[in-house]
Amino acid sequence: MNNKSELLKIFLQSIALTLALCMTMGGVGVFMYKKYIFQDNVVVSIGENVIETISDPEEIQEMVEIDKTINKTLAIFGTDRKGLLTDVIMVANFNSETNQVHIISVPRDTYVEWSESQRELLPSRNSWVRESKINEMVPWGGLENIRGLTVYQLERFLGIKIDNYVVVTLDAFEQVVDAIGGVELYVPQNMKYTDPYQNLYIDLKEGYQHLDGAKAEMFVRFRSYPTGDLARIDAQQIFLEAFIEKVLSPSIVSKVPGIISVAFNSVTTDIRLLEINEYLPYLTEVDPTQVYFHTMPGAAEYINNISYFLVDMEKTGQLVDDIFFNNTYGKESFEMEDFNQ
Repeated sequence: MNNKSELLKIFLQSIALTLALCMTMGGVGVFMYKKYIFQDNVVVSIGENVIETISDPEEIQEMVEIDKTINKTLAIFGTDRKGLLTDVIMVANFNSETNQVHIISVPRDTYVEWSESQRELLPSRNSWVRESKINEMVPWGGLENIRGLTVYQLERFLGIKIDNYVVVTLDAFEQVVDAIGGVELYVPQNMKYTDPYQNLYIDLKEGYQHLDGAKAEMFVRFRSYPTGDLARIDAQQIFLEAFIEKVLSPSIVSKVPGIISVAFNSVTTDIRLLEINEYLPYLTEVDPTQVYFHTMPGAAEYINNISYFLVDMEKTGQLVDDIFFNNTYGKESFEMEDFNQ
């Protein structure tokens, strides 16, 4: 394989993993907001609404010569069209020691008791809030406080430190799926659902079929399952697997510019441009078959006549141990009381 082909393969793998990890959105979202493309002695950086060409060999060398042994944890949020409710919540771990990616889906109805530090971030009009669903934390406290609210809450549940977060909106979903030419998957049941308030009209038939952007949104947003949000998470993970397969196919090459143009302005994140090279080396080597999906352990329960998902902390601890600590590289352990202030 020549150098140009190898670079193209690396770039496509990077797009596949970053897009796929964030592609499910209360809906579905995108993490392709900025990416490095290595072309001979030039690095083109895409991000911060700027396209910048760097040709200084010493500067390029400094950017690409980094430690490939990394263990990064990323919180991924997909919001509704109003950009408020975080209806898709995932925690993704990239570990170069195990050569695996683990994605934990967190039910949007997860019950949260607000800590004192979280309540301090509330505007005065919402200072009365003491408990809520996890997807309501941003509407109550503001997207600008997502690090101290929802990300912090995920750290409290999991007992680990989350390095960065990415927030994407539903608006880009249909465009991105259409940009890759849609996906093929098996719809496990007839899906019929109407919600005029959200302008959501779902009508899919059971069977293997091609889903364009509009139909893909129907598939991942359908919620009328006997087991509620847990089955919805399963459907989102099915979509992710199909999406990964499609993005890694040769037919996607010509569609890369369209994906970038759609995703470019669709992301809010605390990852700085120069931090991307901490993620890139690992993403280029990940085997898509080594991407594993999990769901936060717990069960649905009514509290004050409101349906919540209650996290099973014991089983969650076991899941976290298996993913984060049962390898030689393990991240530092964090005491749960550190996150309960």
